[in-house]
Amino acid sequence: MIQNYADQSSTSHDAASTALLASTVYRAAKLLNQRTYIPYTERSRQAISATMSASSSNSSLFPSCAHITKDGVLAPVVDPHMYVSKATGTSPEGQAFVVQMHVAWKE
Repeated sequence: MIQNYADQSSTSHDAASTALLASTVYRAAKLLNQRTYIPYTERSRQAISATMSASSSNSSLFPSCAHITKDGVLAPVVDPHMYVSKATGTSPEGQAFVVQMHVAWKE
């Protein structure tokens, strides 16, 4: 996954930017018929949709995803209103980026 700040070596990651760049690579691969970077993009997509242990509750739509909450919210993302901190709620941009990534991957 992509770090929150490219010039800092921290362990803080941003799932929204990872999803945006992955969707861009998928689209470019289809339009340009060039698949060089697809393996890297697959790792990013798999990191976002990685599953946790099977002991998670099955009572939600997304019971076992590591970066998608049980309510379908992508995390961790930066707060779109205060970009120096992680979002405490939903990032509309992050939600759109993960949908774009999924659709581009399916195509």
